[in-house]
Amino acid sequence: MLERRMMISVPADLYNLIEFFNPFLPPHSPIKVILVVVVEVVVVVVVVVVVVVVTVVVVVVVIVVVVVVVVVVVVVVVVVVVVVVVVVVVVVVEAPVVAVVVGLYKLEAAVVVLVVVVIVVVVVVVVVVVVVIGVVVVVILVVVSFTALTLFYLNMRDTEGERS
Repeated sequence: MLERRMMISVPADLYNLIEFFNPFLPPHSPIKVILVVVVEVVVVVVVVVVVVVVTVVVVVVVIVVVVVVVVVVVVVVVVVVVVVVVVVVVVVVEAPVVAVVVGLYKLEAAVVVLVVVVIVVVVVVVVVVVVVIGVVVVVILVVVSFTALTLFYLNMRDTEGERS
């Protein structure tokens, strides 16, 4: 009875494969059942390892992309701040030649500071949005991966019952 229940819980294809390669064993040999269970466990472990590795790789790629985007945004912000500081210094010092070239001779320092603040706020919002999107993508990938693994296992269990 126990042996029959064990046979139902393993894939019929695996059982037939083991039976094909082990013709000297009787059809319902406990050794065959144990071999089938071992093969099933190995298959499930391999699927779990593959899903985990793929998920980790995707998570690492998403994190690297987010970090690269953040670094690029920070570099752009630094460049903009440096340019604005140079413009403010030119306007405050009122160096006419340089200020005319920049086109900000009449611009007051307060307006330039306001522009810098707006740019920094926009950049911070963009970075936060990118990080949130990255985290959401990672969570979705993990959920989808483990859902697929669960459905694969449940489908394997269902098809065993139909074939036995």
